[in-house]
Amino acid sequence: MSDSTSIFLIRHGQTEFNLEGRYQGQMDSPLTKTGRRQASSNGRLLANLIPDIEAYKIVASPLGRTMHTAKLICAELGVGAERIEPDGRLVEHGYGEWEGLLRDQIATERRSEWEAREADLWDYVIPGGESYRMVAERAKSWLDEVRSDKTPDKLIVISHGATGQVLRVLYTGIEPTTIRSLETPQDGFFLLEGGGVTRY
Repeated sequence: MSDSTSIFLIRHGQTEFNLEGRYQGQMDSPLTKTGRRQASSNGRLLANLIPDIEAYKIVASPLGRTMHTAKLICAELGVGAERIEPDGRLVEHGYGEWEGLLRDQIATERRSEWEAREADLWDYVIPGGESYRMVAERAKSWLDEVRSDKTPDKLIVISHGATGQVLRVLYTGIEPTTIRSLETPQDGFFLLEGGGVTRY
């Protein structure tokens, strides 16, 4: 990726499922009041960091929570929601049969699955869902396109917790086994630029 590429990588605001501790994956639940406030706050911070919003392409996962977050950010940036380009490669990690379940439920009622994933976080395929490696395959397709001349060098990307972790692993080239340690804030975001990552 060229040194001129800048990607502001933002996770959607808090949702009802987040608040309850449920796996969302590719299901959806609405933003909470806190989540809407987080999205607007991130939009205001972006507005202060970006001198020329017209130079940026705005891309989002097509899921409801990311699109809602993107619209709230656009409102703070003073641009219309028509600027948002959905891209299915940025959707969240598919959690399959785990989606909608509480984390504690999975750890107790589906203990063997939970332990298998804990032992091999990158490659374990959740029943009916994906592994982190599978998420990385589609995310890499998107990053490869960003590297091409067809895509602007400056992007605002609204995605998800796990997918955002994967994008940072791919961008920096760090060991996939470190993915567990990568934070997934909803009240801040990351700038991927010059091969490094800065948190705001």
